[in-house]
Amino acid sequence: MKKLVLILMMTVSSLTFNAQDIEVGHQQRREPHRHEHVCVVPAYTPEEIAEITSTLKKLNFDDNRMPVAKLFVKVRPITVGGLESMAKQFSFDDKKVDFLVFAYDYCVDKEHYSRLRNVFTFSSNSDKFLNALGL
Repeated sequence: MKKLVLILMMTVSSLTFNAQDIEVGHQQRREPHRHEHVCVVPAYTPEEIAEITSTLKKLNFDDNRMPVAKLFVKVRPITVGGLESMAKQFSFDDKKVDFLVFAYDYCVDKEHYSRLRNVFTFSSNSDKFLNALGL
């Protein structure tokens, strides 16, 4: 858990620096120098997803899980498999729909996103999910 919090804090701080760089980039467009490297944040590993899932499981209510889940999704790229594990921690389908619609922009393998329709208890919510994304 401590490792996950440390990774989360480090990622948030690196994203803050990237946001400042983007802001400067809009003010002055320039080509990067040869020695400059672009830092790409890797997607969560299966071990990290297991820790995140465990963290979400410990929270008592969906309303407590949602902001935590959204924070994890915002700070690092995530795969459909990771989103599936996280979505299964929500008790109600409407919260799963809200979470997965929000997480779409942060997913690295969107071509498999329709696979997430299997996390819903009722087919009507699966349809609602797919319609919200236009899939």
